[in-house]
This record gives sequence, structure tokens and C-alpha cells, in this order.
Amino acid sequence: MLNLIKKDLILQKTFLPAYLLFLVTYLWAGMDVAYVIIICSAVFVINTYQSDDKDNANILVNSLPYTRKEIISSKYVGTLFFTIVIIPFCLVGKYFILDSMEFQLSLESYILGFLAVMLITAFYIPFFVAFKVKTLVPVFIFLSIGVIYLMRNTPYLLNKYANGVLTFLKEISNLKLFLIFAVIAVGCYGVSWILSIRIYQNKAL
Repeated sequence: MLNLIKKDLILQKTFLPAYLLFLVTYLWAGMDVAYVIIICSAVFVINTYQSDDKDNANILVNSLPYTRKEIISSKYVGTLFFTIVIIPFCLVGKYFILDSMEFQLSLESYILGFLAVMLITAFYIPFFVAFKVKTLVPVFIFLSIGVIYLMRNTPYLLNKYANGVLTFLKEISNLKLFLIFAVIAVGCYGVSWILSIRIYQNKAL
């Protein structure tokens, strides 16, 4: 499985200048580090599956002495490893882009970004396993329509549920919120991992 992770990471060498340009641009623009981590990691996931779809590389991988469980597990482990690697780059970039006197290490942003990557990856990978990347366009269009619908109805939803949400948030500390979010993220990641393995084991290449 380690060689599969290495393969996915080596493929990212082509995109390294784009990653660095994106990182510098958005940190310079003042974007929160959590968003930079999330977007870079999401691009990593998409790139790995695009590479597998290209020239039927996934068929070649399956001809190697790896189980389908190992192939899927390498995607989940590789994404977390890539995210961990991105974090120091964000730290260094933020330090040099900002005035060193203004630099502040916000541990919460990095933890939040990492957990958000877990949630997003948990959602994305089962779709990439079940379908080819090109066939996912209609799915994302449907999701975009759903997001637009939610945005248009945000005032109504806030009026209906805001009081209950605010009361709940006032009653718990930031630490408890992080712990709740962490449990949800790890739980979703684990369920997604198992689901993706089962989908891939039953999938005809």
C-alpha cells in the first residue's frame, strides 16, 4: 500500500507549481489557512482519481499484487498524509507573507482545516470510486442547485432555527465543539472508507 501512496504523491509533482502559486496567492489575499488546506487537499483527491481514469490506469493498478482494499485505503491514507504535508507549507508561507510581528499561530484553524478535509474526502471518494470523474458533472450540478436553494432560503431557515442553535452554542465550550466536530469527522471518514472498499470490491473494471 505504501507504494500506491508514493505513486499518488509523485503524480502531484506536475501540479506542485500550481499548488505553490495557489497557496501564496490566497495567503497573500488574507484567506484563512483552513480554506487553503481544504482546497489544496480537495484538488489532490480530484487529481489522483483523474490520473487513475486517464488511459485506464486503474486497470493497470489492479493487475499489480494489491488487493482492492489496499488500493482504496491508499487513497484515504494518502489524502491525510498530503494534508499533513501541506500544513507546514502554510505555516512557512504565512510567516513570510505576513509581517513576522503580525504572524500568529492559530492552532484551531489548522485542526479545523484538517477535520474539514476528512469530511469533504469522506463525501467525495465514494462517488469517485462508484463513477468515472467525467460522469460526476451532473452530480455536482445537482449539488450546486441544492446549495443555491439553501442560500436563497437561508433567512427563513435562520428565523426558524437560529434561536435553538444559539442557545445550544452558548451552553457548550469551544473545546466541546471541536470534540463534537472531530468525532463527526472521524466517524464519517471511517464509514466512507468502509463504504468505498465495498463499492470497489463489487465494481467491474
